[in-house]
Parts: sequence; structure tokens; C-alpha cells
Amino acid sequence: VGKIEKTKNIFFHGLIIYIILGIILFAMLKVLLLNISNLGQSEEVVNIAKPYFSILLYSFIPAFLFQILKQFTDGLSKTKIAMYCILISLIVNISLNYCLIFGKFGLPKFGLLGSAIGTLISRCFLVLIFFIYVLKNNDTKFFFKDLFIQKIDFNSAKQIISLGSFSSFQDFFKIVLLTSTVILSGKLSTIFQASNQIILNNAT
Repeated sequence: VGKIEKTKNIFFHGLIIYIILGIILFAMLKVLLLNISNLGQSEEVVNIAKPYFSILLYSFIPAFLFQILKQFTDGLSKTKIAMYCILISLIVNISLNYCLIFGKFGLPKFGLLGSAIGTLISRCFLVLIFFIYVLKNNDTKFFFKDLFIQKIDFNSAKQIISLGSFSSFQDFFKIVLLTSTVILSGKLSTIFQASNQIILNNAT
């Protein structure tokens, strides 16, 4: 019982931290979206990027929720759950992208916007099936009982932040570096920017 309560406490405080970070990140990306015209990008890129990024921005919310659940189940050594959910979501994402980009099976043809819409729907679907699974699974469902009636302990939150901050900053600086190359290449031409993005995607 003690281990269950301790795990529940860590999960609860991790959830709070993720929500706060998610709100901050969402606000920062929203400000970036509003000022994308000031980054020296061509008008062609701005006109395409704004509506695409506006939709894709909201997909970060289910992506964050998924990351919370994934870290939770991985910590319980149940890594297969996330893998199966990701595989199902990947199939849904590819199918929706194909249908919405090219207008297949009676669906409207959205072009590039179809990719953003497909990603948003697939990420919401991913979180939904993952959440249903952990609530129904006998090994995980009891962790959610009375989860949100716990008191916030700043020492627990501080411990989680201190454990994860250094590895998080590694990823942060890596992403900033890669993103800056996309922005800098966009100052040269759209062809350079597209080429750079293709190379980054292949490397990833």
C-alpha cells in the first residue's frame, strides 16, 4: 500500500508539473506564431505556415497528456502499452493524412492543412485509447483512484524537477539548435528550407 501511495504521489506531482510546462509552452508557441512574420521568412512560407501551425499547435495538448501517461506506465515497467498505442495511432495518422491531404473516400481535399488535421485527430485518439487502457487495466487503474484529492507537496515537485531538469535542458538546446537552422535556411530561400527539413526528418 505504501508503494502505491508513493507512486501515486509522484504521478500526481508529475502531472501538475507537466500541465504547468504545457501551458507555458503553448503560450510561447502562440506568441511565436503571432510573430512568425518577423523571423525573416518569405511571404510564401508565412502564408503556408500560419494556418498549418495554428492547427498543429493544439495537437501539443494531447501529445503532452500522452507523454505523462507514457512516463507513468514506463515507470511501472509496462512499456508495451505505449508501443501498441503508438503503432495504432501511427496507422490512424498515416490513413488520415492520406485521406485529408488528397481528398480520398469522400473527404474534403485540404492539402497541407490535411496533414495538421490528421496529426491532431490521431494524437487525440492516441491519448483516448491510452487513457481508457490504463483505467481498465487491473495493474494500473487503482493508481487513479482518489488521485486528484492529494495535497500539493512542493518538496516532491522540487525533487522531480531536479531529477529531470538537466536531461530536459539537453533536449531543449538540441531542439533550439535544429529549429534555428530551419529559420536561418528560410532566410536564404524556400528551396534551402525544404531541403534542410528533409535532411532533419531523415536524420530523426
